[in-house]
Amino acid sequence: MAKSQDPKKILYVYADRDEHPTGRFQRAGARRCARLMGWELVCELVGRTVGQIRQVVERHRPDGLVIEASFCPAGFPATAFGDLPVVYLDCSVNARDGRIWKVVYDSESVGRRGASELLRVAPQDCDFAYVGYRQPLPWSNLRARGFRAEAVRAGRRPV
Repeated sequence: MAKSQDPKKILYVYADRDEHPTGRFQRAGARRCARLMGWELVCELVGRTVGQIRQVVERHRPDGLVIEASFCPAGFPATAFGDLPVVYLDCSVNARDGRIWKVVYDSESVGRRGASELLRVAPQDCDFAYVGYRQPLPWSNLRARGFRAEAVRAGRRPV
């Protein structure tokens, strides 16, 4: 088979050492996508630095790189991996470098959906509250906003 017909090799790197379920779902989705596209997907647990990721890139020599960005929320500089196409998953909406590709969760919709599901099954006289983190996190604040908006839209009082 000629090189142009070989399947693309995509390297998916992550640093979630405790194998949080969200990461497993992301990798499962990436695997499904890769199968549909006819790509080879290699998932690898790595450290949290550009140098550690570069070592894995050198070992696998992929055509593209997907970085689960929970450990580098703003992403690395666009030039960190040379000409290798890089996509960041769960990248901060505040990432400043417009040259990086990023996938950002729609956290406000997640909050609305959570409230909607609770409203569907909860008694009418029940109050609702979104419980976020002590330190303000942009994604958690957006989820709280969506949660409150959906509760108010449904005529319920969020506390």
